[in-house]
Amino acid sequence: VPPSPVAAATPITISVLCTNNPTSYIWKLNDVVIAGQTGASLTTTAPTQIGTAVYSVIAALGAIPSMPVSVSINVVALPSFAGGLQVSGTPTVNSPITFSVNINNPSSGNLFVGIGAGGNESFNAPTQSGSTWTTTWTPTREGNYLVSAKVIGATGYEIVTRTEVLVATTPAA
Repeated sequence: VPPSPVAAATPITISVLCTNNPTSYIWKLNDVVIAGQTGASLTTTAPTQIGTAVYSVIAALGAIPSMPVSVSINVVALPSFAGGLQVSGTPTVNSPITFSVNINNPSSGNLFVGIGAGGNESFNAPTQSGSTWTTTWTPTREGNYLVSAKVIGATGYEIVTRTEVLVATTPAA
């Protein structure tokens, strides 16, 4: 059984172990037979509809069916970025720059949100207000930086958005 919650439209596998060597299986999703699924394992895609999905199986030995066995799975929407990584402030050495990112469906599981750039640059941990995560960065040297925002969800998926920031020694005239 996959862990719950499960992200909508992602692959899942559910297996059943039966004694007496059943000859057939009938799998259902929300009491509707899933066509073509007749084995001890069901490999399919989670529903796209958000909410509780109830999968059940009946094992049969010839014409004698078992009692149905079911499992409920909480199907959630994947978080996604609402626009890209937003930058505000003047990108100059020793001047703070603020980065923010808006995330759709932030309540669909425990999220880790990180915003940063490569190298030895130090970013403050992002803070959350509603569906917006914000952090500041004070660059210590000029250069071209690829700044990324990454979201890692409780079920292991991750999404990334990036923007390039050119940091100058002094503000542009």
